[in-house]
Amino acid sequence: MGCWIKVERGFIWSFLGPVYFILAINTILFISIIISLNLTLKNLNLDVSHRRQTKITVFKTLAQFMIFGCPWILGIFINNSKMMEILFLILNSQQGNFIFLVYCVLNNEVRQQYLKWMRAVFPRLEPNTL
Repeated sequence: MGCWIKVERGFIWSFLGPVYFILAINTILFISIIISLNLTLKNLNLDVSHRRQTKITVFKTLAQFMIFGCPWILGIFINNSKMMEILFLILNSQQGNFIFLVYCVLNNEVRQQYLKWMRAVFPRLEPNTL
């Protein structure tokens, strides 16, 4: 039993249509965020801490663009390749983990709270062992 999306019958567009739509919206939003951020940064006299926060925001925006966009780009190139199908499924199923990494694990404040919690739960752990 094969997949119901057959290239011969034109059903491939039931998958590719939404993929192209998602990629187009993702690209439009990304470009509008970058333009807005660029205009805002030009009008501000930024101090060092504000620049750092802006860099972090740009990194998170780029990471989110990659997390949500790249797996769908792979979806376009599946074309009966089992390896691409599996890679597509793995990357799409792990989007939540990637977002957790970007917004929690890479955030210094969240890491400090995790360390504080770990020291409270495991009081014998020394600060250098974590």
